[in-house]
Amino acid sequence: MKKILAFCLTLAVWALPAGPAAAFTALGTPQKSDYAGWPELPMSGRDSGGQLMLADSPEYVERFGVTFAAETSGEGRLFVHQVNNTGQPMRIAILLTNDGNAPVRVERRTACWAGPGLDYLALGRKVMLDWLSRQSGQIRERPLVIAVPAGATVELDSELSRQLFTENHQLITGIWDWRAGGRLTVRVLALPAGRSPLDSWQSAEQLPPDGIHPYGTYPAALRVLTADRPFDSDGGPVRISLGDNQYDRWLQGRAGGQAVENQGNYGLLYRLTIPSKGRRPFDIYLAATGGVHAGAVWLFSPAVGNNPIQTPYFGMWYGAEVAGLARVWYIGSADGGTTVQMLWSPPGSSNLPVRLLLVPR
Repeated sequence: MKKILAFCLTLAVWALPAGPAAAFTALGTPQKSDYAGWPELPMSGRDSGGQLMLADSPEYVERFGVTFAAETSGEGRLFVHQVNNTGQPMRIAILLTNDGNAPVRVERRTACWAGPGLDYLALGRKVMLDWLSRQSGQIRERPLVIAVPAGATVELDSELSRQLFTENHQLITGIWDWRAGGRLTVRVLALPAGRSPLDSWQSAEQLPPDGIHPYGTYPAALRVLTADRPFDSDGGPVRISLGDNQYDRWLQGRAGGQAVENQGNYGLLYRLTIPSKGRRPFDIYLAATGGVHAGAVWLFSPAVGNNPIQTPYFGMWYGAEVAGLARVWYIGSADGGTTVQMLWSPPGSSNLPVRLLLVPR
């Protein structure tokens, strides 16, 4: 998930917008050492939203076979992140198998994916923009109904399996959400270009995880976080850590009978609510403290409305350290005394953790 091809990166340094940058004037240059010492705004949360399945190990597919398999029923989400490393043209398919005696109805609610391609960060960011647009309700789609007869196997997304990896190192990454009316087995299959997924899966090898990247099945796909107290815009700046496993714990799950953890919480949707008090407006930044990052945030506040924010808004990525500077990106502003709501999820190919920074003007 965090592997990035060196030839995809071009070093760039961006200045913060002139207005928001002024928020740091009294604090000095926004170096990591500055906000590392800022107080953490405590958040309380609950996890829900059905089952999260993470297919990212092996991330670099060395040979054809089943890269992920798990049972599912009810609300489900699948996060796929697979790179062709076979040296041959390859395709990826997602299969649903019904081993029961009655048909199962599936409502596929979202299918947001990008690739195959070599610009890993751009692909991860595109998926986040598309997916958050649907999670926020800005884009509304009727669910696609898929019938899975008893004893049968069907594709979750036949358009996906038509995409051909023509080069080594090409990536497909994506998120699918559904509701299944019964128990099914979900499989992700990497197969040669000329083979049919429905004819290939039964004889396909189950590929082992690579021991590096997260995978498995987790009991929650949504984390709702609410600040324990209002942010005081008449006071000093604060931070909110996400995906760090200290303030924001990694999901614990299972894979092949073994305990696993989702390092970074990839595929988990965050809904954040941050009330505020005070008279001063404040600015909101996303600090890529874990390294190179390219994603999106959905921000709602009375000051800016309901908007998707691409991070970074221009350029390919941010988060690298140049001359000791950690990259931060301005994502919006709010008036003191109002409530900010946000949607965010860790983008594929990007590094975690991140920190939200709330900075009074």
